[in-house]
Formats: sequence, C-alpha cells, structure tokens
Amino acid sequence: KAIELTDQQESSSREIYCGSVFYLDSSGNLDSSVCIRSMLAHQGQLSCWGGGGITGASNPHAEYQESIDKIKVLLQALEQAAAPI
Repeated sequence: KAIELTDQQESSSREIYCGSVFYLDSSGNLDSSVCIRSMLAHQGQLSCWGGGGITGASNPHAEYQESIDKIKVLLQALEQAAAPI
C-alpha cells in the first residue's frame, strides 16, 4: 500500500532510488545496500537522488537541505567532469 500511495503522490518514478542493490556469489557471500544517494545514466540523461527520513519532529526546510547536502558531492563531480580541461 505504501508504494501505491507514493506513486499517487510523486510526479515521477524514483527509478533505482530507495531500491536495493545486492550481490550473492557462488560461495554464499552476500552484500546489499539501499540506494539513498544514487546516480543513474539512461538514454543520454543523468539523474541523481538523495533523501532522508521524515518524522513528526522533522523540520521540512532542514530535511530539504539535508537532501541537497547528500547529493552535493555527486553534483560537484558532474560539474568537474563537464568543465573544460
């Protein structure tokens, strides 16, 4: 139900953001992570996401700034990659 409600409220798909990435090798080793800071290249477009958890005590402006701060390093890397040499 939570995913259904989220889809109704958000204007675009989250793609990989907040999904899980994992690997399992032939020896049974497993590693996994939730994609809370992520970047996706698809059909010539690059997108990045970052977010946080919101509670009843959250400050909306502080939560928004935290999300921006989390992806700042991704944005800086993109700016450096696009800069002429």
